[in-house]
Amino acid sequence: MCKQLVAVACFNFLLVASATADSDVDALIEFDLLGAWAVDCAKPPSRANLHVAFAIRNRTPTRTVRANGSSETMVMRNLRITAPDRLVYYLGGASKESSYNMMVAKIGEEIRSHETVRADGAVIIKNGKFVASGEPTRLFQRCSHQISANGTDRSCERCV
Repeated sequence: MCKQLVAVACFNFLLVASATADSDVDALIEFDLLGAWAVDCAKPPSRANLHVAFAIRNRTPTRTVRANGSSETMVMRNLRITAPDRLVYYLGGASKESSYNMMVAKIGEEIRSHETVRADGAVIIKNGKFVASGEPTRLFQRCSHQISANGTDRSCERCV
């Protein structure tokens, strides 16, 4: 009897996890965020010209950021479209200092970070501006829609 209850509980957990993953993927697709984005797609990644790729890997949304020859891929969870031009999500890292609650805003055909709160409660970006400096976040333009299964852009090697 106990083994049956554990099996049923595990099965139910897998169903919920699968439904959550599917809704996260649906939100990423519906918000039309998939693909490669950069401040300037014609220039290589740098600290001043971040390149960001939103992709789906193993039914899980991911965000990869490239700058100065390095890249970091993180899993996106709990994606929700809160307005036609707003997407919120949790970006999970290895610690509270590297995990964030994020909001992306669409401005026309471009995107920008609108709100970023670190998991420890520190507010990094508010209303599209860096809290520390008051400077606005950068606008990113879409470089392409063609992301391969491993999250790289098939049409532009410099984009991702």
